[in-house]
Amino acid sequence: DARLERLEMKDTAITGNRIVETCFDKCVESMRSKRMGGGEIQCVENCTTKFLDLTNRLYSRFQEIQTKEMRDRK
Repeated sequence: DARLERLEMKDTAITGNRIVETCFDKCVESMRSKRMGGGEIQCVENCTTKFLDLTNRLYSRFQEIQTKEMRDRK
């Protein structure tokens, strides 16, 4: 369904924006340089990995709950 596909794309964009905002705020210490420092780079890598892992776990759990509810309705 095209509508569902658009909703999924929107959700993916929102999640991506949240990751950027959260990890930027947490990790970037200064805007004085064009390049990020080693600590900032490592922080961003760790932050994005954790955020994506958590998001994937939440979606998986949500899908499990939905599947169970659908089975229980039958």
